[in-house]
Amino acid sequence: MHDLWLEFSSYVSHLNASTLFTIGVLIAGSSYVLKQNVDSGILTTMFVLAFQAGAFVLNFVFMKLNLTIFASPDANIIAISTIGMMIALLFMIFVMRTSSAVADVFRPTVTREGNSTLPSTIPRR
Repeated sequence: MHDLWLEFSSYVSHLNASTLFTIGVLIAGSSYVLKQNVDSGILTTMFVLAFQAGAFVLNFVFMKLNLTIFASPDANIIAISTIGMMIALLFMIFVMRTSSAVADVFRPTVTREGNSTLPSTIPRR
């Protein structure tokens, strides 16, 4: 696992400027669209980091497995990075929904009598 991490970090550090620029433009465009729909700057930053990780990881996986989608390397970078960003988006939405559901379980509720209780302590009738 450690060797894989070293290989991944070496791969990312040796990417050429064209690849980094292409991934950067994709991330900047997606973060702008996300910022227009989300009011939280912190949430946007978390999604941007996930987009970046998704793009780099999927590019690394395709390189390791020697897979290509298109004959052109530039088209491959765009397609693979976009797919990686979409996977990261789905993962982040899953994490947000799961954490929201877990938080709802432990959030106190107010009963008709005005008492604040946890949902697990509400008496059943």
